[in-house]
Amino acid sequence: MSAAAIRIHAAASDGSAPRFLIVAGAWMLGLFAFLRAPWVESQILTPLAGFQEVVARLGLDRPPRVLVTLDCAGADVMALCAGALLAFPVAWSRRLVVASLSLVWILLLNSLRIGVLERVAGTVAFDPLHLYVLPILIQLGAAGYVFGWIWWWTRGSTHASPERASLPATSSRFFVVAAVLLAFYALATPTLAGSAFVAGAASALAAAAAFCLNLIGQGATATGDLLSTPQGSFLVTAECVLTPLMPVALAGALTWRTSASMRALLVLSTIPLFVSLNLARLLLLALPVWLLGGPLFAAHGLRQAVAGGVCIVAACLWRHEGTQSAGRAIRRVLQSVLVALAAGLLAAPLLVRGVLALVTLILPAAPHALTDLSVPGDEQGALAVLPAFQIGLLAGLLFARRVGFRWSLAALAALMAFELALLICLGEIGVHRGVEAPALLLRALAVVVPLALALTASALARSRSYERFWHDVGEQFPDLGGAASTDFYRANEIRLFKEHLGDLAGRRVFKTDLWDEARNTRILQWVRGQGAMVFGADISAPTLRLARDGFEKDALLAAQGDVRRLPFGDASFDLVYSMGTIEHFADSRGAAAEIRRVLKPGGSAIVGVPNRRDPFLRPLLVSVLSAVGLYDYGYERSFTRRQIRVLLESVGFEVVSEPAILFIPGWLRMLDLWCHCRCRPLTRVTAPLVSVFVWLDRHVPAVRHYGYLLATVVRRPSSR
Repeated sequence: MSAAAIRIHAAASDGSAPRFLIVAGAWMLGLFAFLRAPWVESQILTPLAGFQEVVARLGLDRPPRVLVTLDCAGADVMALCAGALLAFPVAWSRRLVVASLSLVWILLLNSLRIGVLERVAGTVAFDPLHLYVLPILIQLGAAGYVFGWIWWWTRGSTHASPERASLPATSSRFFVVAAVLLAFYALATPTLAGSAFVAGAASALAAAAAFCLNLIGQGATATGDLLSTPQGSFLVTAECVLTPLMPVALAGALTWRTSASMRALLVLSTIPLFVSLNLARLLLLALPVWLLGGPLFAAHGLRQAVAGGVCIVAACLWRHEGTQSAGRAIRRVLQSVLVALAAGLLAAPLLVRGVLALVTLILPAAPHALTDLSVPGDEQGALAVLPAFQIGLLAGLLFARRVGFRWSLAALAALMAFELALLICLGEIGVHRGVEAPALLLRALAVVVPLALALTASALARSRSYERFWHDVGEQFPDLGGAASTDFYRANEIRLFKEHLGDLAGRRVFKTDLWDEARNTRILQWVRGQGAMVFGADISAPTLRLARDGFEKDALLAAQGDVRRLPFGDASFDLVYSMGTIEHFADSRGAAAEIRRVLKPGGSAIVGVPNRRDPFLRPLLVSVLSAVGLYDYGYERSFTRRQIRVLLESVGFEVVSEPAILFIPGWLRMLDLWCHCRCRPLTRVTAPLVSVFVWLDRHVPAVRHYGYLLATVVRRPSSR
């Protein structure tokens, strides 16, 4: 609920509003659909409604006057609240805990609502309380829970862990505006609910839902605000049109830091947004019987297939390397689906034979293990299709994530081990407990297990490949020290330190990688010479070893580690220098948050990244060389000044200055280094060319602004 609009506001910092809205909306609609499933209604919501009625009637010894039905269970508010919390970008363990607690909170509020209605039944106060006051109070209570948790989680964002630093400082404006709009909404809703405008909107919503259902061949009609479908008839009420999400989203649009025209566009966009959400909600109620309430096999099998397809699409779109074109994304999805289908049809028989052969081998140790996939109580055929579905889904996910053969084989072996263990467990439970095969659990495992294995294999493969790449770079890359362009680079770095970081004597200076100290400018050696205590980290063990060799014993205190997970405590350093580090992976923001974490309050940092608007088009050159496999520095992003400024401010930094270094064509720097390493005599040609830009740098300072490395100077505020 409120988290969605908060992230709209926060998107001024990282541009993630569309992504968050999609994730939050998907969670909300998905949870709503889940709670409307017949099994969930009968096995979960009905007992919950009964439990709330028992709690509400504590202390009463008369017969009940209020009929507590499924509509009284608070499922809609649960879906909205939990969906927003599950979409909020913090650790999954925290999301799950706080979302679970929100369900308990809503159950308590709803029990109080039923208790109040039970006690005022038969009085004039019943209708206003039942229709307007209590529903609004429950919605405000849910919104308050989300607001309160986000406030608590972000209140110390600049001195806590990186995942807390998710909201910009101006978020206080959002809370104030949202609180005012929610209060106005609570006061105005009783009047709006009975207005002709809302009645007309409800009728239009019913007509739109009928039109959509007729498009898929379901006979649906709308008479005023009554929607009639094969599922039954549904009355579209004011509660289907009005929602507290509206003032919250409007507050996000009004407080997003952008131009007036864009803000007006955002405000206007809330109208079609909520029309679409309300229509989707109504369609979920009225979907045809074969999708939500039909035969068990069709209903559950379709959900399982849809869940698997969604996982494959998400795996294709979730890319570590940055954005991808729509055409490439669509091709990747189609290819992954075809791989999944082929694996499910062709490899599944071999997998089944292999697993059953293993079962035969272990029968002496597990005599009750299932020896075939046809078991009593599995009318849905959940176990029979499980191996084919799992191998197909796993293959599709591994292909989508581009996992190599080695890790794919490990994931396949783990899947076979799981299916073997499942047959043993089902057989033993069936014999000793008399429990038949739980079809719902089997359907869930069919999706969850391949997804978990694919994500684990992908993470391990990428982590190892990333570390191996930089290990090889540190071990094999030639030394660039002494080249004319390297001397130019070093002089620029020294100027940065002198102009922006002041006296270094006695200060603790940390560098986020040690590539320069091992192979390039040796800038940290110069910093040490100014009397500073120097520290560093690098993901590559060879680079770390070479960097240490460049200092006297124990002069450089360094550790092996990733800049996104630095092995140092909070507030450890007076100054941090990061030049050409955070652009080498997609999670640049996480690295910036780590830099801020290890920097003392009041301390300064220089964060250097490639300039996307380099006049000599270096980013374009890097893209071309990377495409043909000739760029030796791995994945590399570039930024505009505004992009890196917004990124750094989003994690709690204050931008002090925005200089740049290395006003020199990228091709000349690369050519000079190639000549220095491979054909030293040719440096007699490249060195004079480099000297032209050295002269410009010294005598025409204005050109420095257009260097190919942006060197943003930031400060961590002392007060936060």
